[in-house]
Amino acid sequence: MINLFLTPQAGITGPMRFAMTLNTWLDEDQSTASSALPTGWHHVAVMIDAGNKIDSLCLDGRIVTTKTAARYPLHHQQHGQYPP
Repeated sequence: MINLFLTPQAGITGPMRFAMTLNTWLDEDQSTASSALPTGWHHVAVMIDAGNKIDSLCLDGRIVTTKTAARYPLHHQQHGQYPP
C-alpha cells in the first residue's frame, strides 16, 4: 500500500508539502512548496507523472513546485497498482 500525505503547513511556520511512502517517514519522497497554504478556500492538487518520475504540487491551478527524479515503488507500477 502506498501512503500519500498532503499538509498545508509543515511544522509551525513551514511550507505546504506532499509526500508519499511505502513504509515509514524514513522512506518518504517529498515535494515541498516555497510557502504555506494561504488562508481561505483553495484548490490543491498533486500531479504524478510516474513514467518521467515527476511530481507537481499545484495551488489554485498553478504549479507551485515540481520534483524531478521522484522515487516510485517499482513493484506497484509493475502490477498496475500505481499510475504507469
